[in-house]
Amino acid sequence: MSLKVNCILIFLLLTPTLIYTTSLNQNDNLLEELLIALHKLLNCISDTNLIDMNTALGTAFTVGQLKVTLKYINPSSKLHQFLSQLEELCLIILDSVKDSKKYKSLLNLATPSLWEIDKPSNKLITVNDVAEQDYANIFYKIVKDKWNNPTPEESTGCLNLLLENCTLNITCLNTEYTDNNVGYALTHQVLYWQLFRQLDCGRDYTPFDIEELIKHKCKRILQEIITVFQFDILHKHEDLYLEQVGLCGMENYTPFFIKEFKQAILQLQSDSGCYSPNQSVTRNYDKEDTEYYANHMSSVATLALMVQIKDIIINENK
Repeated sequence: MSLKVNCILIFLLLTPTLIYTTSLNQNDNLLEELLIALHKLLNCISDTNLIDMNTALGTAFTVGQLKVTLKYINPSSKLHQFLSQLEELCLIILDSVKDSKKYKSLLNLATPSLWEIDKPSNKLITVNDVAEQDYANIFYKIVKDKWNNPTPEESTGCLNLLLENCTLNITCLNTEYTDNNVGYALTHQVLYWQLFRQLDCGRDYTPFDIEELIKHKCKRILQEIITVFQFDILHKHEDLYLEQVGLCGMENYTPFFIKEFKQAILQLQSDSGCYSPNQSVTRNYDKEDTEYYANHMSSVATLALMVQIKDIIINENK
């Protein structure tokens, strides 16, 4: 394993003690950068009318995490007031989507209260977990196919079934449980089981531990992110990276909150405030597809920024 990856892994393992023993000024500066970035992003989404179903989901997840974060802040503080303003802006964006009948099928997923996930910090990985990872093989899988099984359409269908009174489908359960996924298929598995848990779909019968399943899949996602950083290919996986950090960050897994990951999120933001895929990724896309992926990237960026903000605030107010 390269020295670069070893350094990242050591940092991840020591994260709980390393990050929060830095000066408050350093954390405050980074928090300010993240808050400004989220504010700019929400304004850009609103001003440029980048509003579709992806936007609705991203803002709903963000509001849920905002509500969790506000619990840890003095209600009379300026920070609380600022975050409350961001929440109002998110809700305005969300309402504009809900006025459209076009996205009716998934709108129940864009319910902020579903995403008020408030978990204790979890280190996620141990020395044994990362000692013998085959990063070259992970790299090959990521580059070869970001989507495998389930497909985007199948994943959406499975989410819709859960939203219909927790309808359990054997094909969905099998494909969302399977352990050979990479990229977006893997992150959508996390989303499926998060929704399964939040809706309490396993209240009558669950043959396995949902928390451990989500943890296992986020651990594999972390391995993918480390691989992307090791091989310096983030520019080809920016959108996926933001989705990975956002979804697993909601679970409060501390390795997703290291400074390098925060800075990468900030550096991906364009001057407009929005997030756009690298041209090397979209050069063969038509205008409609390019706009779709730009919307998706901005939507997952809202959540990625929010979970990083939550991380700093909660740990400074413990």
